[in-house]
Amino acid sequence: MTRVVCVGSNIESRAVLQALFEDGAEVVGVVVRPPSPGVSDYADVTDVAVEAGAAVVQTTDINSPATLQEIRELEPDYIYTLGWSQLFREELLSIPAEYVVGSHPSPLPQGRGRAPVPWTILQQQASSAISLFRMDPGIDSGALLVQRWFDVPQGAYASEVYDLTTEHMVEAFRELYRAHASGEEIAELSQDHSLASYRAKRAPADGHLDFHRPAADL
Repeated sequence: MTRVVCVGSNIESRAVLQALFEDGAEVVGVVVRPPSPGVSDYADVTDVAVEAGAAVVQTTDINSPATLQEIRELEPDYIYTLGWSQLFREELLSIPAEYVVGSHPSPLPQGRGRAPVPWTILQQQASSAISLFRMDPGIDSGALLVQRWFDVPQGAYASEVYDLTTEHMVEAFRELYRAHASGEEIAELSQDHSLASYRAKRAPADGHLDFHRPAADL
């Protein structure tokens, strides 16, 4: 069997975990954050992991020595990153027998970085994608493994786009796990870094509405 450790504590993480467990995936451990009220899409996935018999590793620092040791003891073939806001350092990237899978809700190499869902709307993108990639020390820069495109409805709210990204992320990870478990060779596509774009972090002040501006802008 293919041993997987999943990392994530958001709504997407919960949906992907449930789907993987339903498919009989051998998820041997789940790394989670403690309750984080300041994170808008935080979701506690501990109950999902415990119900499926997976070990739970709770941490606020994915690169801490204690966390690295707990993950190492789980002997993963792969680490699946379902939703985590910290960069993975090289020691963590070296733990799995195979590699770490990163995920990002944008059509990489476009849209690397922070706040992908709000930026998708602010940049008036008519379509977007879920990208799964072989993680390296860079920012969303590793070779692509799976990319699933979807249309963004005109005038969509962030919650609608988030629901779409969650739906397609679930299917992307299902597809990837089936390939990993069967030993199927995955064609890795190197990103063209010359086409890369980066999105900045957004703070609460960025959500301020100036009612002197046109309705379309608001």
